[in-house]
Amino acid sequence: ATDDGLAINISFIDRLLSQSRAVFFCLGIKKISSLSKKKKYYVQVRTYKTVSKVNYCSSWSGKKTVVTK
Repeated sequence: ATDDGLAINISFIDRLLSQSRAVFFCLGIKKISSLSKKKKYYVQVRTYKTVSKVNYCSSWSGKKTVVTK
């Protein structure tokens, strides 16, 4: 069985991005809740694929800054 998806790394402190939480979900539209309004977050994304219970991940994308609405 194969499973494709994304991993999203979210942090509100720039230098702690490597220590932040990663959110995993299958490909598709997903709303990430529990983020504060009008706050700056640093985000990275990578893809993953699971084949026969073995995870294969790409490298993390470059860091992007987003501000929530």
